[in-house]
Amino acid sequence: MQVLRALAVVLVIFFHAKVPGFQGGFLGVDIFFVISGYWMSAILIKEIESGAFSFSNFYERRLRRILPALYVTLLLVLIVSWFELWPRDFDTMSRVMGTSVLFLANAVIRNQADDYFAPELDSHPLLHIWSLSLEEQFYLLFPLVLLLIYKSPHVMKRLFIWLIPIVSFYTAIHFYQINPTATFYHLPARVWEFWLGYVAACWVRSNKGMHHVTYWLAIVVLFSSVLLANETSMVPGWGSLAPAMSTAIILSSSTMTLSFQNIFWKAAVWVGGISYSLYLLHQPILSFLRLRGYDNWLVLMGITLLLGLAGSQLMKRFVEDPFRDKRKVTSKSFWAFAVFIGFGLIVISYFAHESNGFRNKIMEWRLGEEDIKKYKSILAAESYDMYEEMVQLECNFWVKNPANLTASKLDECADIYGKAVLVFGDSHAMNLYNIYALSNRHPFLIGISQGGCRPHDGEKVCHYEVLPDFIIKNDRLISYVIFHQSGSYFIKDSQGKLDSQKAFDGDFAGFDKLNIDRTINYLNKLILDTNSNVIWVGPFPEYRRDTSRFKRFEDLLTLNKTSVDIFSSLEAVIFAELIKKDFNAYVSFKDFYSVPNAVLVNGCFLYRDVDHYSRCGEQLIADRTDWDNNSVIVRTLFTR
Repeated sequence: MQVLRALAVVLVIFFHAKVPGFQGGFLGVDIFFVISGYWMSAILIKEIESGAFSFSNFYERRLRRILPALYVTLLLVLIVSWFELWPRDFDTMSRVMGTSVLFLANAVIRNQADDYFAPELDSHPLLHIWSLSLEEQFYLLFPLVLLLIYKSPHVMKRLFIWLIPIVSFYTAIHFYQINPTATFYHLPARVWEFWLGYVAACWVRSNKGMHHVTYWLAIVVLFSSVLLANETSMVPGWGSLAPAMSTAIILSSSTMTLSFQNIFWKAAVWVGGISYSLYLLHQPILSFLRLRGYDNWLVLMGITLLLGLAGSQLMKRFVEDPFRDKRKVTSKSFWAFAVFIGFGLIVISYFAHESNGFRNKIMEWRLGEEDIKKYKSILAAESYDMYEEMVQLECNFWVKNPANLTASKLDECADIYGKAVLVFGDSHAMNLYNIYALSNRHPFLIGISQGGCRPHDGEKVCHYEVLPDFIIKNDRLISYVIFHQSGSYFIKDSQGKLDSQKAFDGDFAGFDKLNIDRTINYLNKLILDTNSNVIWVGPFPEYRRDTSRFKRFEDLLTLNKTSVDIFSSLEAVIFAELIKKDFNAYVSFKDFYSVPNAVLVNGCFLYRDVDHYSRCGEQLIADRTDWDNNSVIVRTLFTR
């Protein structure tokens, strides 16, 4: 069994290090699950049949085996993370750290990425902890289920033994089609793998033999299935059935052990003995090496094995073994240790999450005096709440619904200032409305906009259906109508998702021309229905960086180059579609303000988040715009 453990942990390490040819190394986790089911079943069956079983003793033994090495690993990761991780990654790590104490990390990790194989998880130091949480969830329930089976009538016993793995396997293959990521991380779809270990333990307990051909065939199938598997394999499910069953057969063949006594065999047995600590340590080592810029798999493997094997031997010698010995660590001492350290990790995790990964503390710790000033400019920009701080002057009105505008007030403003400019669209139109208002060049200004409102969506909450009536009703008051919206809702990632950060992180897959056409069709129809002057002000380049996750602080002070390139291409696509639709009332946002590569200008950080301007950014654009240029719509562009 120790050799199987060694094989499982080596496969997982090879997979996480991206060793060529081991794309199926993640199946090492499935092998672990079968081994765990076998080992636990062998212990429990023996104790239940002898009448020596005790829930308290069983759970204490399990926690003595699991918690000490886990706590040491979490504390080491916490310390190194303070020096290596920027705030968002620290927050991500800390949430897994806290929930792993409660054995719920699998649910948290499942929500941190769309896919276990996602590249962004390579530098997650606690990615692998999900499997440990899942094992402990099984250990919590398994004794209860096993007791129920033993106390049931013979017929019911057989029913339980067959029904549980069949239902679990069906759950795996059924829900994999619906949500493969959730299926991968959660216990119901994994129970059948543990259960194969239980079946193997029952087989050994019955003293039944296993034909040597079956044994050797299982070994061949196990290695073959691992080498043939990849990230598209249905795991858990059909893709893990062969290696899991092969592992169970090998475990069932307890009398068919290989008799090699050479140094390689002894080394495998040794690795199996330290496999738990090695499994805990390997991912943090790999992730921190990657954060340091190491990406060659040979280098990663060499350093990880060197540090991992040495650290695991030390962990077993000074942590695992002493805590499993009640003569060295009494029950009272163990529970005090478990509760105190566990509670401390949960508290740290909570405060790290509440402070966005100890964001300010980490930044002050890691940055120099000049960079701290720049960082404070970023924080000031991010504190801008658009909905709470929209410009509302005497005759500058911003509303979500045009029905909320008072006719008498509009007439009063028209008498004083003449005709109004109307701006509508999504939250980006809120930015544009403020730029107009802050310029003091349009004393009569109406903004009708809110986040997520785009013509092609047809959302009722956006009030697009009442906008034409409002324009017609107030025709004598409105000079022209300006439409403005985020361009990211025309940009797709490889999954076809719009407004996806992945598109700006290298997963760009083109533009949604259908929605561009829908937008132009809406604007053309609005012109026909209202006989008004409608102008589309094109989208502005979006920042598209996460200010709490970066490798170099100076990167935050420039636009995401991919975003700049994408938006430049988007404008060309929009132009082409405008020509097809005979719509010529389009103004490029560059006519307002050519956004430089730098986004920190005279102490003003231009963006409040990945895709909206800050208040000082709005003011800076208003101040720097050449409002006497007709191309930025300072005067009526159409004679009516």
